[in-house]
Amino acid sequence: TQRQALNAGVFFLREVRKMELGDFSDYVKANPRKYYPVVYSKGEISRLLAEVRGQWSLMARLQYGCGLRISELCRLRVKDVDLERGKLYIRAGKGDKDRCVPLPKCLKEALVEHLQEVLKVHEADRAANVPGVFMPGALDKKMPKAGRRWEWFWVFPMKSLSRDPRGERDAPRRRHHILPRAYQKELSIAAVKAQIPKRSNSHVLRHSYATH
Repeated sequence: TQRQALNAGVFFLREVRKMELGDFSDYVKANPRKYYPVVYSKGEISRLLAEVRGQWSLMARLQYGCGLRISELCRLRVKDVDLERGKLYIRAGKGDKDRCVPLPKCLKEALVEHLQEVLKVHEADRAANVPGVFMPGALDKKMPKAGRRWEWFWVFPMKSLSRDPRGERDAPRRRHHILPRAYQKELSIAAVKAQIPKRSNSHVLRHSYATH
């Protein structure tokens, strides 16, 4: 950007204003702004997690324990959680890349209990003939029935049905995953209750995971 601005200025002064610019080979670019990410201490992490309740607590612990981005967390599907091998698979992350991360052992029991409750939601949807969950890419055409199968269901589904804003107006209502802003709101409230005097957002958990 700086080089482009320099060349534009040189062109204007030399070609339009007809100025002799001389030698400016000692031109020094401005230093890029340094960004230091916000990181919680381990004590602050403990206080934060103590203030989060219900499935929001599991989401926060999973994000911190696996270093997930908020979109990766919300879009998790049942098939991406390998409880037997202790692995978590992240599909189509940043740069459309997949990766596999270790699943903390302390979360296994909570995940088992959570998925048992989610299974009830899935079975209720099937009994009510609710359309299957959203499928990535062209999988809706390649596997038209896959969206109704358990392994493709969301790990963190919404409580109610909704219409996909990216689809057509007459698109059917279906079960979507929890929205990132809803999860972010719960974290912000928990941070205030935990009296953490730092900027609070879900990405801080990812930074803290990497630092710790």
